[in-house]
Amino acid sequence: MRPIHSSILVLALAFGGGWRTVDAQPMGARIDGLLGTDAGDEFAYSADVPDELGLSIFHRYDDTYSARSDDGVAHDVSGSRTMLRVTAPVSVGGRAFGLDVEFARDHSALRWTDPRADVALSFEDGKGVMLRVGAEMEGERLSGRGWASVQRTSQAIRSQVIDFPASNSDALANALFFDLVEPTFGDAHSIRLSDLSVAGGMALSKAVNDRYAFTLGAKARASHAETQVRYRNTGSEALRGDRTIHTTARSHTVGLESGVRRLLGPSTWIAAEGAAWISLSKATSVPEAVPTSDGRPLDITDLGRFDLIGGSAGLSLRARHTGRGGAWVEGSVSAGRTGWSGEGAAATPVLGYVVGSALPISHRFEGRASAHATAYRVRLAGSSSSDRCLRFFGALSATRARVPLDFDGHAALAHGLSDASTHRTVHLRLTALRLTLRPAYRAGRSEVRYAFDQSVPLL
Repeated sequence: MRPIHSSILVLALAFGGGWRTVDAQPMGARIDGLLGTDAGDEFAYSADVPDELGLSIFHRYDDTYSARSDDGVAHDVSGSRTMLRVTAPVSVGGRAFGLDVEFARDHSALRWTDPRADVALSFEDGKGVMLRVGAEMEGERLSGRGWASVQRTSQAIRSQVIDFPASNSDALANALFFDLVEPTFGDAHSIRLSDLSVAGGMALSKAVNDRYAFTLGAKARASHAETQVRYRNTGSEALRGDRTIHTTARSHTVGLESGVRRLLGPSTWIAAEGAAWISLSKATSVPEAVPTSDGRPLDITDLGRFDLIGGSAGLSLRARHTGRGGAWVEGSVSAGRTGWSGEGAAATPVLGYVVGSALPISHRFEGRASAHATAYRVRLAGSSSSDRCLRFFGALSATRARVPLDFDGHAALAHGLSDASTHRTVHLRLTALRLTLRPAYRAGRSEVRYAFDQSVPLL
């Protein structure tokens, strides 16, 4: 039997790639957001209001994870998104609104060539649709934009267990756990992910005089995600059949941003911007169609729960120079502080019985974890002239972070037959390099864009 550590790593990377299709952000943008080093990056752009009828076709490729070694091991997690976007201006009572409808199709791919790997996964194409409405106002000293959106996405994954783990030294662990995993869960699983989210935001800019301006923004997002894992139980007779585990997760995020900008000349400005956000998440996991005997459930009815709270605060100093035709170049230095704290519990379904059918075998784990990251980032970005048919945007950044992780856990095996506790502190140092390229070609009211976002994390 092969060791269990490769299974955990494969599943972590695969689910990270799978959930990428639920969140339209590239992996690099998500890293910056989690570390709090993205103050001022994309906040204003999310409030853009279309001012003309147009059609856009957008394709993005994400190289989420890639590694090679001399012994033939090759690991790749990648994905792409193709999006059709229709925009239209709307005027109601003399006020300008913009309507934005997007249809997306996602594809994720996993390549895992490793003699130690014991799980193979395949991704089906994900689907998504988003409706966004925006409005804007322009004044001599005060301007602002607002937007609201609703998004629905889905993703399917299939897993195949190549080999099941086992202990080479603990016969009791094999008898009460490892030997029961294969008949309980089978070697093939169907996983379906879905997400419904609602978001909104606003951004205001107030010019104090000809040199100074203040900005203020706020945005919020609420999401409801569901995961269904289907498998076939071929173990104990009372538990056999097709089974489903249903996990529901809800999250709420609120963000604020403010800044001050000073004009150094007609085409150059510097700015100091700060941003903060807080997020609350809660997840529960239950089985569906639990078998019963005389009205009594034969399986565990509560398989897990998880509560997570996180937040960050960041500061960015940036400078921009704008040239002819709207072309610009920008440099920035950012710092961020992020904290996460979570606790949860998980239980296995009934894996089997001992002493005939008198004592069900199930294991439970409880734990809590916390992380606090301090990060710094340097970024250089630029864009070509906006009045040309062929436009180009590019950005290069380097992020450095220190992340101490604290973990406490307690495992109750076979309803307390054996207990184990653990405490661990891990200190991570992360360096992430990110390259973003976004060329676009516009002909009339139609536009074709391509975006490439490459992130290279180095632990």
